[in-house]
Amino acid sequence: MLRIAHSVSEKVHTVNHSTSVEEAAKKIAEKRIGALPVLKDGHLVGIISERDIATKLVAQGLNPKNTKVSQIMTPNPTIVFPSYDLEVCLDLMERGHFRHLPVIDDYKLIGMISIRDILVALHKEKDDLLIHFENYIFANR
Repeated sequence: MLRIAHSVSEKVHTVNHSTSVEEAAKKIAEKRIGALPVLKDGHLVGIISERDIATKLVAQGLNPKNTKVSQIMTPNPTIVFPSYDLEVCLDLMERGHFRHLPVIDDYKLIGMISIRDILVALHKEKDDLLIHFENYIFANR
């Protein structure tokens, strides 16, 4: 079983809860990521995602310059730990309709894991297993 520790994004980009949605959206676009953990006084308080921006800002006609991240973020996000299996994380994402989850270790945010990160890792694991079995089968001929 693969664990989150093998797939977590090494560099975690964050945004402060009082930042404007405009600035957060620019950071999401610049870093080519789908979501940002939201911090207040150094503690995780939420996540702002592309989906939050589309459904809670754009759809409601709010001004991104005047709207704070804290107004549209998803508060109190589900968290995961590096020791979790990727399948557990994928199940949490499916049940909660999330595409990104913060990874916490020793009470600190150490990264984010996305559904893409998980699918890439599971695909690689499957490919490695197939190569192993091919080598086993054809080495014995």
